[in-house]
Amino acid sequence: MKRLLGLLMAVMVMMGGMAGAQASTDNASMQLIRMNPLAFRKEPVELYSVTHTPNGSFVVIYFAEGEKTELQEMWMELFDSVGTSLLSAKLGEFDPNGEQIPHGQIILKKDRFICEYYPDITSMEVCTQTVYRYTGKRIQKPTTKKLKFGAAPYAQHVGDYMVEKQAHSEDETPFRTVKITHIASGKSKKLMIYDWSFCACSDQDGNLLIAQQNEKGNLEIRSYNAAMQESIVELSGDFLQNENVRDAACIGQTAYMRIRLTNEKSEILLYDITQQKITDSQTLLAVDDNSYIAEIKAAGAVLLSVDGYWNRELQRQKYQINLLNEHFETSRLPLQHESCLYIFTDVEQADITTIEMDEKSHSYFVCSYSISAGE
Repeated sequence: MKRLLGLLMAVMVMMGGMAGAQASTDNASMQLIRMNPLAFRKEPVELYSVTHTPNGSFVVIYFAEGEKTELQEMWMELFDSVGTSLLSAKLGEFDPNGEQIPHGQIILKKDRFICEYYPDITSMEVCTQTVYRYTGKRIQKPTTKKLKFGAAPYAQHVGDYMVEKQAHSEDETPFRTVKITHIASGKSKKLMIYDWSFCACSDQDGNLLIAQQNEKGNLEIRSYNAAMQESIVELSGDFLQNENVRDAACIGQTAYMRIRLTNEKSEILLYDITQQKITDSQTLLAVDDNSYIAEIKAAGAVLLSVDGYWNRELQRQKYQINLLNEHFETSRLPLQHESCLYIFTDVEQADITTIEMDEKSHSYFVCSYSISAGE
């Protein structure tokens, strides 16, 4: 339970000749492209985070059982695009029933990535950093440093950008320090954001969008390009219904912004990026009473919703991908395995990458699917 609270604080064998999973609706069809086994150094108890890198590889941070029965370990493992392990490293160990819950995160640079490990997510005052190439070569040994309370950021990969937001603060100011960086160029900008639960997403022109409820209670949408040029649009707070934007996805010049009403119900605002105004709103419902709406995603020109489920037997979250039609009605898209643990979509191409698990064998797979929009 304490590890779960900690998580909330932070939140290929080629299949050439196989037909694979395929779904068709009036709007789109999905086809399995490939499915490869994913051999972790140690069997995960739970996936903590997955970060895609600029060269198509991905870094998984996960929990595993420790050598001592009462302890668990946090591991970092780098896989290439087809699931071959390039490196693995134990970050630390902890008592899942103890007071300190760890946090691990990845910060992407143009030609390298930084793996950060914090033994205690509640303060994040001690950090160990290690630097690697995307090939898996370590180029800097682990260094541990002490930080002032409030100096550590939570790192989030959003499209072509890294978003690093202040994790803790005891300052009187209600604003949060946020640093955004264009990964390829290294250009960055520091922001002061009022909404500590702001939403960041990327559009199909390579810009970073930030949606927040500002200090006036209004919906504020900021846009940044690779050169860090900024534009800010302020809209009525009535759109927010006293909530904030939980997540968003962009297709063409439309940003779909999700406002959570309940676990099973959300309002989707349609924001015209060119006209800089809300043009419509739609209601989105969870697929069934046993699920909750986790997020919305864009895969090329296809809008998707993701529903989350709690698997009591395995004591972990799993996810289901749904296709949304023009009326925001959902159609389940079939996956290869019972448990989908992670979903990545490409905003430019209609591709989906998942990490899935066979519940009987506890084997892991990285699966790639393509979605084609209907006429």
